[in-house]
Amino acid sequence: MSVILREADSSILSTTRQGMEQAAADLNVELRFLSPTADNSAEEQIQLLQREVEAGASAILLIPADRTSMADAVSAAAAKSSLVTLETDMTAQGARGCISVDNAAVGQILGQAALNGVSAGGTVLLLDSAGGDNGIREQLEAAAALLEAEDRQVLICRRTENLSADLTAALSSSPVQAIVAFEASALERAVEVAQSSDRFPLLYGTGSTSAIAAGLEENDVTAIVAHNAFSAGYLAVQHTAALADDDTHAGLFYKLILKFFHAHARGRSDRDHLKLVVLQRTDDRSCMENRVVSDIYRKFSSLLNQTAVCNIAAGCHASVQINNISGLNICKILRRNRSC
Repeated sequence: MSVILREADSSILSTTRQGMEQAAADLNVELRFLSPTADNSAEEQIQLLQREVEAGASAILLIPADRTSMADAVSAAAAKSSLVTLETDMTAQGARGCISVDNAAVGQILGQAALNGVSAGGTVLLLDSAGGDNGIREQLEAAAALLEAEDRQVLICRRTENLSADLTAALSSSPVQAIVAFEASALERAVEVAQSSDRFPLLYGTGSTSAIAAGLEENDVTAIVAHNAFSAGYLAVQHTAALADDDTHAGLFYKLILKFFHAHARGRSDRDHLKLVVLQRTDDRSCMENRVVSDIYRKFSSLLNQTAVCNIAAGCHASVQINNISGLNICKILRRNRSC
């Protein structure tokens, strides 16, 4: 199975890759990881995709950099190989399936979190770290729409070659009250910039790396949304392999697209679902005090690196089970704990 990434540095998806490799070991599948030389290069991904099809790859797992420019190449490849996408849905372009959280819902959750920290008329900076038409852009657009509808000013910081420099320049040119990052790597860069600043805007984002966990502990990060990246990688390889092998259940896979987005009442997960966790620090500079909280922070890194991420919360917010993402009330996710 060929796995075509969109980042030049494959270590950025280390947890997702661990899930892929575990599935490959369980299913006796050989994985071939391919990365473009430049981040988010749709042109290079197209070349890699065409090369793998010509070489006879029976199964391809793709993390698309740009849905629009890759549409024809994906359609052609899907006619000759079992092609599944991760993160960005391209079933309309011919892909056999997609493994992803509900990107629009993630964007709304992050937008609501920033909305709670920034008063009307305030400015929120959104980091467009991936560029192109993809799942990350869907999250950004959903957050922007929610913020603008609630009278917040929205600025977009588009990544060039150095996201840290781009962010520093954006902050120096406009007063910003909050920043939202939609990728773990972008949130890590924002944390680095925050640590070198005397006063930094509220910072929201996605991801569960050790650097992000440290950012939460040190109050550099205000809140994050995290999902089970290990399960995403596992599911992606599992279902791509099933399609390539003409598994009798593979025909049901299309119906599962974008539905892996809820927690279990018993506080544990299986490999058929992606877990969503929302964590917020105890000081959002508006309504909460600075104080030491529960053992969640001391155990934070190990918890988020487990295969099954439990239903957890921090500070004055209680975790909330999400049973049906289509009817989700975003406000309930960040509700106050009765004890506060």
